[in-house]
Amino acid sequence: MAVERKGIRPVALGGWIDNLALQHGEAPALFDEDRPVSYAQLARRSRRLAAGLARLGIGQGDRVAVWLPNCSAWIETLLGCGRLGAIVVSLNTRFRAAEVGDILGRSGARALVMSPDFAPIAYREILANVPPAELAAVTTIVTLTEEAAPVLEGRRQASYASLLECGEWDGPAISPATGCLILTTSGTTKKPKFVLHSQQGLVTHAFDVAAAPGFYGEPGSAGMSIMPLCGAFGLTQTIGALAGGAPTVLMRSFDPEVAAAAIRQRGVTNMAGVDDVFYRLLQTSDDAVPFPELRFVVFGSFNNSSDDFVRAADQRGLLAVGAYGMSEFQGLFSLQPREAGPERRARGGGHPVSAAAIVRVRDPDTGRLLAVDESGELEVAAPSMMLGYFGDPEATAAAFTDDGFLRTGDAGCLRADGSFEFHARMNDALRLGGFLVSPAEIAEMVASHPMVSECQVVGAHGPDGYRAVAFVIAAEGGFAEAAVQEHCRGRLAKFKQPARILAVDTFPATDGPNGPKVQRNLLRAMAEAALKG
Repeated sequence: MAVERKGIRPVALGGWIDNLALQHGEAPALFDEDRPVSYAQLARRSRRLAAGLARLGIGQGDRVAVWLPNCSAWIETLLGCGRLGAIVVSLNTRFRAAEVGDILGRSGARALVMSPDFAPIAYREILANVPPAELAAVTTIVTLTEEAAPVLEGRRQASYASLLECGEWDGPAISPATGCLILTTSGTTKKPKFVLHSQQGLVTHAFDVAAAPGFYGEPGSAGMSIMPLCGAFGLTQTIGALAGGAPTVLMRSFDPEVAAAAIRQRGVTNMAGVDDVFYRLLQTSDDAVPFPELRFVVFGSFNNSSDDFVRAADQRGLLAVGAYGMSEFQGLFSLQPREAGPERRARGGGHPVSAAAIVRVRDPDTGRLLAVDESGELEVAAPSMMLGYFGDPEATAAAFTDDGFLRTGDAGCLRADGSFEFHARMNDALRLGGFLVSPAEIAEMVASHPMVSECQVVGAHGPDGYRAVAFVIAAEGGFAEAAVQEHCRGRLAKFKQPARILAVDTFPATDGPNGPKVQRNLLRAMAEAALKG
């Protein structure tokens, strides 16, 4: 269902890394805890790993779960499985027994690659609490270190190093259209879907990211991966850097002082993350411009304080650019222009990195395709598109339009310059006074009052119909709902004005591969209770 990229010959992961190794040889591709890993080593180790996995009985179509922090073994396993036509199942290192068991069980993973001693996560204990039925398909555990005791009783166990001693894989070539990676969606109320990507989809998007202006295709480029490789945001920037010939520093866990030192030591020019990460990096130095090496940083629009963050970053010489992406069509799908003002750079969306990508907007009620500046549901077709939801043909069919566009479930609009803007999840967008309204617009106005530090806005049904309700974290000095309400009355249309503005100590949130995610379903329940009370 994905749109094919014209003029580019499809290539599988094995051929891709072999070609990069021919181009860049012993030049560093990754820095794993200060250990350089060259392009030639990645190609060689992935061939050996493929041979080792094949000896364990792993072949085309088999699933191999990867439960690792950011390290070269993560990338090597993806490449090695790609040579076999096997499928990597991405496991978040923050997952616990219920989540790990669900994903291993439903994916039917035959092997699990893990690092039992990666502190502070108790991998052994977590695995011990997974119901046996959900581990039924797992026949082999591969550990990064030599383990004296079994990680899981009754399973064959092998060290990662032992697999690299099995010679080099020289089996038949794999079709670029073959599935190679399952990313899990980050739903908070349902079991995650399994997003299956093809080898050519990953490779094509990696080259598109590398070629984006100012990114990894320019001389002297270097990256840093602080976002987990188990998510689309972290993985996309890493393989994009590989495609561009730019070395990437892999951060197994985020320590701002360590990251700051690595940025200077390795000459990091680009990185992606969430605003809190960059705030913490800036706090490591009192210099007016702490990181002159950074050309720009890309951040996901995960909260409603993006405007404040972009302006604060500008003041310290850190150019921050909003982006857009989904597991279904990978991270860094689009970027806002670097030359734009802070208000635009604070928004999700921008211009797609692929010239073959198409974004359109549809009215969710009438089905009509919308014109510039009209808000509706974003629909996307791109070379980076998923093959579908693994094991769920009904969900796959429901996700796509008849002409092959993905229904994103996101509200947004097109812009006259050919870009687009992300507003909110459709479930979060508010239908107020007959209009589709972005909650971020209301939240931004509420947060502009000096009594408010942060704000989240949801919709709820009350005696006066469906209304906006704002939740705020108060600034120092106290909070008065009436004063903030009065502030909004003079600045927002009546139908947009919040019915209530409620102070909370913190927003309910859950951790995901791309950072903390506010549980808006809980906020909606709190809002309903407040309006009824």
